Amino acid sequence: MIGLPGETDEDVVGIFETVKWLQRECKEKGRRRLAVKLTISNFTPKPHTPFQWHSVSTEEFKRKQQLLMSLFKSQRDVKWNFTDVRISAMEDFVGRADRRMSAVIKKAWENGASMDDWWMDLDGAYNGWKTAIDQCGLSWEYRKTAEGEWNVMETPQEQVKGKRGWYYEAREKGLDFKTLTPKSGWVTSDGREESTDERSSTSPLDRPLPWDHIDGGVDKGWLRDELMKALAATLTPDCSFDDCSSCGVCGDALGHNVVIPPLPIPDFKGHYRPAHTRQQKLRVRFSRTGSSSMMGHLDVNRLLDRAMLRAGLPISFTNGFNQLPRMQPAQPSPLGYTSNAEVYDFDMVEPVEVGEFRRRLSEQLPSTFSMQDAEEISLSSRSPSAA
Repeated sequence: MIGLPGETDEDVVGIFETVKWLQRECKEKGRRRLAVKLTISNFTPKPHTPFQWHSVSTEEFKRKQQLLMSLFKSQRDVKWNFTDVRISAMEDFVGRADRRMSAVIKKAWENGASMDDWWMDLDGAYNGWKTAIDQCGLSWEYRKTAEGEWNVMETPQEQVKGKRGWYYEAREKGLDFKTLTPKSGWVTSDGREESTDERSSTSPLDRPLPWDHIDGGVDKGWLRDELMKALAATLTPDCSFDDCSSCGVCGDALGHNVVIPPLPIPDFKGHYRPAHTRQQKLRVRFSRTGSSSMMGHLDVNRLLDRAMLRAGLPISFTNGFNQLPRMQPAQPSPLGYTSNAEVYDFDMVEPVEVGEFRRRLSEQLPSTFSMQDAEEISLSSRSPSAA
């Protein structure tokens, strides 16, 4: 990832140096060089985090990407790709917007956007959202985000901005990090030096943010202090094992954070070896309603895997290095759709009475993903996806 607060070109080059070191350390005589495939993403700030005030321009992202590409071109067996800077700017704009973004989302939906995946049609998805922004009259706000000039970093006294990040400008201009005003005092237009209180009142880090009305539990002042600690490379101890850091989650009663003791470590009974035999095949039909419609295919697989484990049902596992439970789904429903026919085949290590299987598994499933029926079928039956 590139674009983190306080990042220097030396840090970016460190990605390349790490890959070189990894290939060198993994090199063995008689074997080919380790092949590495990298996906380097752009940092996108999130609300309610210490980096919510951070901003990087698309031009700076492009410069850092070009720097890495020039280095990796000389390195064998390394493939790389970068997150498109347009998408990073769009995600930044949407993620830190105010109430006006609701009109953009509605307009994008009216224009045909619906659960878009960037990788499916990057240009189409980007142009669709950009058109919605233009139609809502927020093009100038988007340009400021793309140029790394997020408005919370602007002060009445000084435009603290620049493609390298506001903290670099603050450091070069001799500004105080917490107020972004000169440490030696600021002289007003009438020749009077501003007081500390006046300078603090204009600090962009203390100005209202679009999401301040949402109480995430963490104090905004604590986030600001954490930003300063991050820029100074200072760690905050984990309050589970150290003193309370006054983040605000526990309220005004400091030092009363509740630490849940860990469960006792069970006695070691040998490494678990899943069984691979197949004595029974059950075909089960599930109903998927409500919030379960927003679960993806892999989420459903994890849900059933954990439910089978909690139910203590003897499911068979595949062979090989990554041994997986033998659950064969039919065609999964698209994300956002409900269904009364989510069909799965389960291969069991030992026979289980169908009624007992239904009872034990149903007890571990959420109400929005319920079992409709189950039947025993032949072990030689074709998988539901091929049926």
